[in-house]
Amino acid sequence: GGTTVAAAGEVCVDTTSRTLNLHDGTAEVVIQPIESKSVTIESPTTSDDVTAFYTDFAITIVKMVITIVGTGPPSWTCDLRHHTSRNNVGNAVITVPTASTEVANTAESTGHVITSFNDATVPADSWLWVETDAQSGTWTNGGVHLTVFYRQDP
Repeated sequence: GGTTVAAAGEVCVDTTSRTLNLHDGTAEVVIQPIESKSVTIESPTTSDDVTAFYTDFAITIVKMVITIVGTGPPSWTCDLRHHTSRNNVGNAVITVPTASTEVANTAESTGHVITSFNDATVPADSWLWVETDAQSGTWTNGGVHLTVFYRQDP
């Protein structure tokens, strides 16, 4: 841990920050892998409370992508929440979207990409879950699919 790479081509594993560091010929570059987890809600309702995943290490969420499939067009609003107790009200990662038509109009064909968050830092030993606020339309071919992209914190 803590080793500095100072010359082009040098590589080290920093066990303190849990990163792979390399020198690209100009400067030291820190590589922090992005991981992802997904959840699908096949037939969303107006009151879903679905566990997405549990993390035993601290993470920072960097992106979310929501895809919906249906006719009408379907619309869906939700909160993604996290907390160490699944019975707690939780901390809102984000309340998305502010208008259901935003997801309905874009998520079916291209996905709705979210990169701005209320609270993207999730402590170790935490649950992440989805709470549905509203939905409408006819759901087909898998309903709602949510992918959370994150980095493991040092």
